[in-house]
Amino acid sequence: MKIRALLATALLTPALGGCVVWDIKDNLVSINEKLGEIDERLVQLESDLEPLPELTKLAELEAINESIDPIEKHLASLRKTIASIDSTVPFLNFTDDTEESVEEESAEGEPEPAAADD
Repeated sequence: MKIRALLATALLTPALGGCVVWDIKDNLVSINEKLGEIDERLVQLESDLEPLPELTKLAELEAINESIDPIEKHLASLRKTIASIDSTVPFLNFTDDTEESVEEESAEGEPEPAAADD
């Protein structure tokens, strides 16, 4: 009887060990599939993040534009002040734009000189 029990145990032990090995193999296959899916997701995420540096540059440009806006408003105010000075004092010409307008105003107020015949 001892021999039969020992023989039965000897025959069943490899079969039981095989079940554990098959479970480990099945788990490894499942984990490998999940790792493949994770790898695909990471590749997709990486491709989605490639334009991020460009967006960062765009955000920096927008910040620069926002800081330039008050300067542009101030410069526009200065241009108006200079144009006012140019129109008030006719012999001062600070800008090219106002030179043309001053010449037009002076031409309207004074008759054109006669062309000299040589």
